[in-house]
This record gives sequence, C-alpha cells and structure tokens, in this order.
Amino acid sequence: MRHMDHSLFTSIKKYRPRDGKDSIENFITETFAWFLRNCPEFSKAYLNFLSGKADLEGFTGAGTWGTQSSFGGLFPDLTYTSGKRILVFEHKAWAHLHPNQLANYRRYAVEHFEAHRIILVTAGEHQFAQDPDLAICWRDIYQFIESWLPDSGTQIPHFLFNSFLDLLRHDGMGPAAPLSHEAILYNNLAIGLHRTAVDMMHQVFHRAVNVLESRISGLQYEVHWQWGRAGIGTVRPWKPGFFIGFLPDPTDHFVTPQQPKTSPDCCLILSFENSLHGSYPANENFISLKSELATAASLLGEGWECYNHLDDPESKQKNRWHPLYIRRPMLELLRGSVTLQEQEAVYLDVVDKLAKALASCPSFFRLREVYNPSLRVEEKNERINTDTLIV
Repeated sequence: MRHMDHSLFTSIKKYRPRDGKDSIENFITETFAWFLRNCPEFSKAYLNFLSGKADLEGFTGAGTWGTQSSFGGLFPDLTYTSGKRILVFEHKAWAHLHPNQLANYRRYAVEHFEAHRIILVTAGEHQFAQDPDLAICWRDIYQFIESWLPDSGTQIPHFLFNSFLDLLRHDGMGPAAPLSHEAILYNNLAIGLHRTAVDMMHQVFHRAVNVLESRISGLQYEVHWQWGRAGIGTVRPWKPGFFIGFLPDPTDHFVTPQQPKTSPDCCLILSFENSLHGSYPANENFISLKSELATAASLLGEGWECYNHLDDPESKQKNRWHPLYIRRPMLELLRGSVTLQEQEAVYLDVVDKLAKALASCPSFFRLREVYNPSLRVEEKNERINTDTLIV
C-alpha cells in the first residue's frame, strides 16, 4: 500500500463534537478529503464525475486537495488547486449557507487565481442557493462511490469507503428513504408555515374582502385553511369559485409547484363544484377562460404564470375541482420582507393584482351566469345601482 500522508483518524480527531455542537459537516469533509488525498484513483474518478456535471476543462490536472484553506479569513471546506486554477467546495449537511458565503469565496478566487469554479454539496436540493457553478447532493456522491468501488482496484480497504457510506446513510444523506430524513426534519417547519399563513389570513380578512369586492362583486368570502391551502376564497358552491393565497401542501390538488425543490406557490385557483365536473371542461366559456387567464398572467409579469392542470401531460391524476391557476413561487414573492406588516401588505397587493386579472376575463362572468342564473338579475341590478362591476 502506498504511503498515507497522515492517519484518517488523525484527520478527523480535531472535529470531534464539542460544546454541545454537532460537527458532522467538518467530520464528513475531513473523512472525504482523506480519501481524495490518499487514493489517486478515487481523486481522478471524483473529478471525472464532477466534470460530467459541469464544465471543468482545465481544472482536473495534477493538483492538491486541501481543507480549511484561508481565503483572507474565510475558510471553504475543501479546495482542489491545479496550477493557477482552483475548485472551491462548500459542504453542508442540514444547515443553510451564510449570507453571501459563495460570493465571498468567488471574490477571493477572482483576485488570486486565473480561473475558479464554486461547487456546493448539500443534503438536499432545498439548500441549493447563491448560484454555484455546480450543486449536487451527498446522495449523488454516495451513489458515485457505490458504483465506483467494486471495480476500482484501490489499495485502500473497501470497508473504509463502506464505513463512509454508512456515515452518510446514518445522517440521512444516502439514498432517499420513503420516510426521508429531510422530510422528517422539515415536517414541523411545514406545519408551522401553514398555521402561520392561516393566522395571517384571519388578520387581513376584512381588508382583503374589501379589495376583492372592489374588483368582483356578488360573492361571499371566507378563510380557506383545508386541502393544503391557506388563503381567502369564495364560499361554496363554486359555480365557479376562486381562491387567492398559498399552497404549502399541493398533494390534495395533484399539482407540482412551479419550483418544487425550493418553494410552495402563491396562487389564484379557479374552482368548480362537483356537480359541474362533467360539463364545464367542454363549455365554450371555460375554453375561452383558459386563454383569457393565460393572457392575464402574462400581463402581470414578475414571474407569474398560468397553469392548466387538466392539460398538464406530466400530471397523472387530475383534480377537476381546481383546474386553472395563476401562480408564482411564494419565496420569490415574499423575498426581502421581514415584518408581519410587510408580508400582509405583499399579500393584499397580490389579492388586488390577481382579482384584477380575473376580473379582466369576461368568460369568468359568463360562466357564473350559465351555472348560477340568479346572479344575472343581481349583477344587472348592481350595474344599474352602482356601476362598479368590472368585466
């Protein structure tokens, strides 16, 4: 066996848990770096693995692996230096990046190297952020090692690599389990998100209803908190009805969020009562509404999109209760807001924009007349008396 530069256990000893803190990220990094430094076959294979996912031409020649190298007082987890080129790795277990962490690494690399790449390795895709040149999960590395090891020819005992795989699996960073470590870890946060959103809807309810009635009259509204939703919408029967709010859990609706790995959606959802499910998809006004809603979404800009659930070829199950959406990722919408008052203001602005967008669709009002004829008289009288209905 070739000479090892230092013991595996010496490498990881300095990162034992202390002061009640779990140093799993550094523990994994030092163990992984030990394999890269002491097994040339593994180092070459890993660099080739990364090159298959990003442009690393010129970065994978003879070089040196290092950990905790100083970047002017900053310490990226792992580096690979080849001449004047450097690969900078940031490793995360379940923590998120610090503000501007990768930008700070990039700034130093630009000043001190001819070329660089920033590579982020995390437990899950939800931690991907700050625009690295490549982002992968530890489970990707797990699968790479598992496939490489049997035919590797390495002189390092296989049980050491397998012990590293056991470590990743133990901390939920191996292949995803049906009840995944990630899902369990964030379950309470998701429940808290839904409850907090519902609480906010109760706080802004009367203000939101005033906004809605200024755009679309003749309907009653309530806070919706069931079926994975948190928002304000029309009281049933939905002939048709609509909802404006957040969709923390889209499983009841059988839809996939616009950015499924990072954020639930904020959305306007058109809803139809069960008694209409056999007729409304073929109704000429519904067909017109699909194109009108798409136009309204495009005029909103800012990342809003129209989503037609019934026509989505990727959706294997269809929920005829909720066929049409205007949506945008909730995280993008609330980015930069800090206080509850700021977020309430954002939501009320969304209510106004989406209600205005829906009010610009004549087919929505025609569908109401078709499926609820009593509205014809009420709306006609309202036009005469107030002249406030927007169509």
